[in-house]
Amino acid sequence: MKKVHVIGIVGIPANYGGFETLVENLVEKRSQIEYVVYCSSKGYKARIRDYHGARLVYIPLKANGWQSILYDFIGLLKACLSKAENVLILGVSGAIFLPIFKLIWGNSTRFIINVDGREWKRKKFGLLQSLFLKVSEKIACKWADVVIADNQEISSSLWNEYKIRCELIAYGGDQVKLIDKHVEPVDRKYFFALSRVEPENNVEMILESFKEVNLPLIYIGNWENSSYGRGLRKKFASASCIRMKDPVFDKEELSIYRSYAIAYIHGHSAGGTNPSLVESMFCRMPIIAFDCEYNRYTTAGLAEFFCDTSTLCSKLTELNWNRQGEVVARIAEFAKYSYSWSDIVNKYEKLLK
Repeated sequence: MKKVHVIGIVGIPANYGGFETLVENLVEKRSQIEYVVYCSSKGYKARIRDYHGARLVYIPLKANGWQSILYDFIGLLKACLSKAENVLILGVSGAIFLPIFKLIWGNSTRFIINVDGREWKRKKFGLLQSLFLKVSEKIACKWADVVIADNQEISSSLWNEYKIRCELIAYGGDQVKLIDKHVEPVDRKYFFALSRVEPENNVEMILESFKEVNLPLIYIGNWENSSYGRGLRKKFASASCIRMKDPVFDKEELSIYRSYAIAYIHGHSAGGTNPSLVESMFCRMPIIAFDCEYNRYTTAGLAEFFCDTSTLCSKLTELNWNRQGEVVARIAEFAKYSYSWSDIVNKYEKLLK
């Protein structure tokens, strides 16, 4: 049985984001792989050592922010000193060290990296951070044995820039369970949005639009994690139609919010195949997404799209709901074909064997 060391996530069980959910599914559905997963001790009060047969190794640093660079370095070093056959790196922060590890352990260890989105393009990063991520991405594409992209647009842009052929493996979403698949539109009470509260997710644009049209919105996000989020929460506190809720990690609670939503509002403008968008495609509700190539590819162009406050307001007030039943069914069928975890795990296992 092949052993794979996983670097670059907060840890499992998943309590942070898409990469964590990916690894959780790889571990839970594994058939031919033995996993060692490096976790941040800062992210867990209880530090279990085994999760569904995967060995968990803790590093006393945060997995995000500036500490992520050292966090990934330590993970890579531990993996290579353990004579890992395969190292799966999630994100490009640790790729800055890849030439060193390849020169020393390149003959015995294979390095596979999922580059996530074009991280250096995100609005939340300053000039130095963007430059670092750009350099890291370039190094990843040059030095990794295998590069994974989760979206055709990411794969195409990396080919155009670095002439690197990526393995295209998307993200699963069929773990989402609705509490009642037969809720009628008349019983649905609100629009629903779920994201990290960051500028590239067009959070303010969405809030402005709902305030203007005075329609009910529940928006789940990490409002208290940044001055940007706290500022938005304060700015829109008086908008009675908007409820800004803190992060929800309980799957049953999220299912309740999704099950009774009129439609899902998706503002992400960067990052490839976004987990919350994929998950919403299994929820049999209309999707109104920000108009960018990533979102069009992910939804096969079947969603409704907006590009600014004006177009979002128009979608919210003028959408042909009679047509949406057919569209929602087509989105769900496409999702079932493209984003099932069993298929995603099989693709990773074939690659990692």
